[in-house]
Amino acid sequence: MSALVVGHAANTPSKVARYLSSGADGVEIDVFWPDIAHPPENQPKRLSGAVARWVLQAFTTRLRRYRVAEVLDAAREMGAKVVVLDIKTAPPQAFEGVGDVIFTSKNHLLLRQLAVEWGHVVYPTIHSRPVRPWEVVEEAGGKGASIHYSFVDEELIREFKERGLGIMVWTINDAATAMRLVEAGADFITTDRPELVAPAVRYGVLPSLYGIYRRASGSIH
Repeated sequence: MSALVVGHAANTPSKVARYLSSGADGVEIDVFWPDIAHPPENQPKRLSGAVARWVLQAFTTRLRRYRVAEVLDAAREMGAKVVVLDIKTAPPQAFEGVGDVIFTSKNHLLLRQLAVEWGHVVYPTIHSRPVRPWEVVEEAGGKGASIHYSFVDEELIREFKERGLGIMVWTINDAATAMRLVEAGADFITTDRPELVAPAVRYGVLPSLYGIYRRASGSIH
């Protein structure tokens, strides 16, 4: 099995460390980038309120940007094999020079910009089962798709593999499901429980049998 285990929502250096020490190969980091501008109906009536809100928004934007960079640096320093940035809100220029990562997002137009204009690897997030899901990916300039596990089956994986596209499945917290999808050809398994999922992905054994496997194989990992 060659799939990679990705720790879900690793938004702090401590969570990155916990995931990687628990068997994850890499991490996914959520990216929020609040817009300083507000719709007219949400503007405060007093000037003091407007200034206070602007300062708060500006500070929050800077703080969150710093945190993303900090977590990304931590993941690389700790030896993560893959880093996924899941964009919730952010402009494409925010990621200039970010390096070797995979981008996922529900915003497929944003991903297309990142792929076509900036040359990044993107995996559009899909929350459903389109008739031709690979067309959604190709339209966004993607190298694969990030799909909720409830919509992933052997047929879908086969369709993607025939077109040279990758599959990132989220969020799987039980070993049996992870093992089944990896055997079917999934490339990335996103999870909150790498200590349960990693043995299934790497060695094809359930956690309850992992100790027996280690003793029999002489493995210490």
